[in-house]
Amino acid sequence: MRERRAGGRTARSQAEGRSRAPLGPSSALLEAQAEASGVALLAVQDDGTVLALNERFCDLWGLDVAPKETTFTALLGALRRGDESAAALADLLSTSDPERRGELTTIDGRTIEWGTADDPDTHDRVWTFREVTRERNATRVLRDAENWLRMFAAHADGVVLELDTNMRVIGLWAQDATFFEKSEDELQGRPFTEALAEPQASFCESRIRSVVTTGRPESFEYVVERDGDQRVFAANAVLLPSHEGFSTSVTVLIRDVTERARLQRQVLEAERLAALGVLAAGVAHEINNPLGYMLLNLERVRRGLRNVALEELAQAVDMTIEGAERVQEIVQDLRRFSRSDDGEPRVPVDVRRVLGFALDMSAPALSPRARVEREFDDVPLVLATEGRLHQVFLNLILNAAQAIPEGASPASHRIAVTTSTTDDGSAVIVVRDTGVGIPDAHLRRIFEPFFTTKAPGVGTGLGLAICHGIVTSFGGKILVDSRLGHGSVFRVILPAASRNG
Repeated sequence: MRERRAGGRTARSQAEGRSRAPLGPSSALLEAQAEASGVALLAVQDDGTVLALNERFCDLWGLDVAPKETTFTALLGALRRGDESAAALADLLSTSDPERRGELTTIDGRTIEWGTADDPDTHDRVWTFREVTRERNATRVLRDAENWLRMFAAHADGVVLELDTNMRVIGLWAQDATFFEKSEDELQGRPFTEALAEPQASFCESRIRSVVTTGRPESFEYVVERDGDQRVFAANAVLLPSHEGFSTSVTVLIRDVTERARLQRQVLEAERLAALGVLAAGVAHEINNPLGYMLLNLERVRRGLRNVALEELAQAVDMTIEGAERVQEIVQDLRRFSRSDDGEPRVPVDVRRVLGFALDMSAPALSPRARVEREFDDVPLVLATEGRLHQVFLNLILNAAQAIPEGASPASHRIAVTTSTTDDGSAVIVVRDTGVGIPDAHLRRIFEPFFTTKAPGVGTGLGLAICHGIVTSFGGKILVDSRLGHGSVFRVILPAASRNG
């Protein structure tokens, strides 16, 4: 378009006469269609007559003109009196052969998408303008979010999945293209279960569906056999509620934690060895007593053989056998404790028997510090491994002993170990002490790895963290309540084996 619009009509338009129908549809219809679609509209006849100008155009550019009464020349003048954005628009409208579409950015940061078309017969021109600021921002945010997810997945050495409420993959960002057996393109829009083999697929799907049902995050692990090796994967699922046109979805971060799992097993073994070291002196004492009277009676047997005193020899042999059986029990208990590992099957276990062993093993460490009370009510069997439960109970009992100051009178302190059953049929094990207690600030961190309130060289800070991990792996929970100067209470709650089976 040229400035000549504001002047007289062209020879062709004069020849066509004033009666020609502009633009095909009426200007009223054009304006109605533009308003309905949210478009700002400007239509100008070749002689400079404004054929259509809707209110949205005036609002978009801050014009205070009457759309039905203005002329193209007056419109350009109003725009040039406006801000830099409006002046730039005036220059664009005055260009005789402009580009057919483009964008303008206003001084207040809005993005305006425009397009133009000419009537091939009359050379009338129609301009459309649409603000796309929100769309551009949304696109930018989505692009930035996707880039962030890709960066996060790369640094996390894992994969980030977005699933809809039907468990179909609607987004996948991974550093390793071989993380799943199927490629990213193959999984898009497909059920999440196609990414894994059974039974892991059903297990993971059920855990993720619970996020949609409850709205609470879920964290879980699963094991995959790959190339003859067991790989351990950790998954964290979080619900993303619907907002601003986005449907409800679930994001899942999956990481290969095989090496971490191996390290945890090594740490577990180290903590077990540390516990055995604490008990070494007491075990030596327990073994030394029966060995002492075994040797004494063997000496009597030797002398008796010389004097042929048969009845006395029989009594000496009985006592020797009793001592040997006691030593055998201690050795068997130690072997049960020391050989526990991840491969040991979970079986129904009587927690009272395991507690009794733990108390017997720790007796030498307890007796110099406190009176020990035990009250074992009937409790259901729990599905666990004996060695792991030994480690939990032994650690809690030794912690109770160490909470009582060394040199304190045993008569003035007590350690109570009790069992009971909850209303829902779970087994409860309570270890209570009258020690120094735990400050409130420390209670929040008591189960964190390497956090300890003990003196340097006394504790590793791993015992309670490992106890927490073992108990939760059995489907239970461990709770603590403590007051400075009044001691601590640790509660272990384990579901009944019948409920797990």
